[in-house]
Amino acid sequence: MIECGQLIETEEKNKKKTKKSTKNLTFRELQQLDVMDQGQSFNLDLLIPLINKFSKGNKGYFHQEDAEEFLCWLLNNLHEECIKVDDYLKQFTPIGGFNNNNDVSGWKEVSKKGKSSTLHFTEYQGSIISDIFGCKIRSILSKKGSTTSVSIDPYFCLSLDIDDKSIKSVETALQHFFSKQNLSGVKNKNKLEIKSSIQLSIQTLPIILVLQLKRFTYNKGSNKITKDIYYDTELIISPSFFMNKKLIPPVNKRKYQLFSIVTHHGYNLKQGHYTTDILSNSQWTHFNDNKFNNINKNTALNREGYLLFYRKVD
Repeated sequence: MIECGQLIETEEKNKKKTKKSTKNLTFRELQQLDVMDQGQSFNLDLLIPLINKFSKGNKGYFHQEDAEEFLCWLLNNLHEECIKVDDYLKQFTPIGGFNNNNDVSGWKEVSKKGKSSTLHFTEYQGSIISDIFGCKIRSILSKKGSTTSVSIDPYFCLSLDIDDKSIKSVETALQHFFSKQNLSGVKNKNKLEIKSSIQLSIQTLPIILVLQLKRFTYNKGSNKITKDIYYDTELIISPSFFMNKKLIPPVNKRKYQLFSIVTHHGYNLKQGHYTTDILSNSQWTHFNDNKFNNINKNTALNREGYLLFYRKVD
């Protein structure tokens, strides 16, 4: 969003520091003027009214929000806005559009071993936003004495638990996310607890993969998990995360590059501060409110990351 056009305006007091006026310049143009090295401030005044437009009838944009919740709220609203435009254009273009609805919900799916399961799809209409950020996750719910239920649902962000002691990296967090999980409290028609489990797998991968490292636990209030979670600039999605082997893309289509890190500074969810590191033209830049400065790769990778943004390499 930073690089998408005439959104950046530098503060009036900093204009004199450059030979060329920096008002209404893009992020790339600011870099070329070397204002990045000067740590000048800028604001997105043209973007705020657009975001605020989505807030009508809701609590409003100008509130302290969790970064992941705000991101998903924004993407969902942009997604719905694109659908409205697409629906309007269909009046003039009968063929085409982003409609990804599936009418196979409730069908029986038979595995190689001959076991049948009921297949469910979330009603879903795609958009250019979901084409970029959207992935589809397959969940298999198994209950003793019942037909296995398979659901395929869209996601904009994958939330990864990191509380377990065995989770020390993004890779191990993903392994935990896609591992079989036993469920408790599931009962049958006779209200007797039965053995049940759920397992997630990848159906489709997004162009932009957003991962949330769940750093907050809730036990008599919110507490922050501050342990180090290792992540690198490259992430290769393991083929083991695909239940259906026919859906596994070649390795070059499972390779991602890290390009942004959102960090939460503070001790709980009710208070704190967010900063962002962004990779552009092989240079990492740190953004802290209205200040920014260049940093090296190691500084970025040693952050206590909360949201990680990856771009598919191919």
